[in-house]
Amino acid sequence: MSQKENTSQEQIQQLEHELAIIREKHDQNLNQLRILNEKLQTSDQKLHSANEGLETAREELKSLYQELISANNRLLETTNELEATNNDLSNFLTSTAIPTLFLNEQLRVRRLTPATKKLIKLLPADNRKVNRQLLLRKPGSGAVGTGQNSVA
Repeated sequence: MSQKENTSQEQIQQLEHELAIIREKHDQNLNQLRILNEKLQTSDQKLHSANEGLETAREELKSLYQELISANNRLLETTNELEATNNDLSNFLTSTAIPTLFLNEQLRVRRLTPATKKLIKLLPADNRKVNRQLLLRKPGSGAVGTGQNSVA
């Protein structure tokens, strides 16, 4: 063989060797891309699953929010009704001439009518407490009772 043919043959072998290396690298890169693609698909499935769970949770929260709005509206209605009833009762007690004293379980004054204020003088310092020894007299009867007896 001539030197020219030898050089050409060497170049062909060199090129074939480089081509083999490139093909091997290509195959390695292709395998790495396949592995990465599988990992991405797995991640994508996990994200879809997580997204579905979050969507379900969001719907549940939305439903709970609607229930809270309904409950809040019912509470507002009840509060308004109680406020109106309380105002009606206050107006009634203010306009009546009947002495009335409302006590709680600790014998603290919850409410009293103006007519009661004429019978019992409570000072602001009393913190609306009624002394257990406080005697209430029934006009004209001479009868005496305690606030505790009235509560019992």
